[in-house]
Amino acid sequence: MNHNKKLKLEGENQIFVLIPQKDFEEFTEIQKQILNHLHGNTSNLPGIGDFIPKEEAERILGRKETTLWKLRKEGKIKSSKVGNEVFYSKSSILEYLTKNLK
Repeated sequence: MNHNKKLKLEGENQIFVLIPQKDFEEFTEIQKQILNHLHGNTSNLPGIGDFIPKEEAERILGRKETTLWKLRKEGKIKSSKVGNEVFYSKSSILEYLTKNLK
């Protein structure tokens, strides 16, 4: 069930969207990470060195594993494989997001 509801104020060109607080907090955190990256500060992102686990990459991009795989194969984001686990370069993910801001 979709709990998101849209309310439009009459006479206004604004739309207010009600979302669960958890989703809002996650969005706010991702927004802070992007702004920190744009200002050259990526030290607050989780991971070891520049590489983060798949789950964190999915969260930052807001996409699932298939999209990560496609971006990796197209050379749009960098990755490294250790055993069966793939780790993604957080700086290349943030660079990709920066280049694709519209």
